[in-house]
Amino acid sequence: MSSDILLSEDKTEFCLDEARRILHISKRKCAVLLRDGVLPCTSTGKKTRQYRILRSDVEGAHMNILVTGASGSLGRNLVENLKTIRDGKNRTRPNIQIENIYEYDINNTEQDLDRFCSDCDFVVHCAGVKRPKENMAFIP
Repeated sequence: MSSDILLSEDKTEFCLDEARRILHISKRKCAVLLRDGVLPCTSTGKKTRQYRILRSDVEGAHMNILVTGASGSLGRNLVENLKTIRDGKNRTRPNIQIENIYEYDINNTEQDLDRFCSDCDFVVHCAGVKRPKENMAFIP
């Protein structure tokens, strides 16, 4: 069942599985978003079809995304892909609406990170050390 079929129906409520198909995310990620209140829903108290999600909440959600390591190769490519989705050039995820993309890297300050974290809905952590000057940099 594709997301186009789900959206063409006149449904006003979805379960977890239908919502994750619309958002193109895993069941586990969708369950976490529902449980933590990131996606508004009501709980039915059942083990199956536990969450009821309103269609308007799934379709109209604007996301603010923080990408750490945005100047690295992985982060840079991710940010560019997110920008094409936000600008409507990449139509593979038609129901995802991105409002802000925050780019954080080694050149930013801790105050920038605090500000970005207070406003973001999702964090994609791409920062890392590939070639440290000392081997102790790999040991926490």
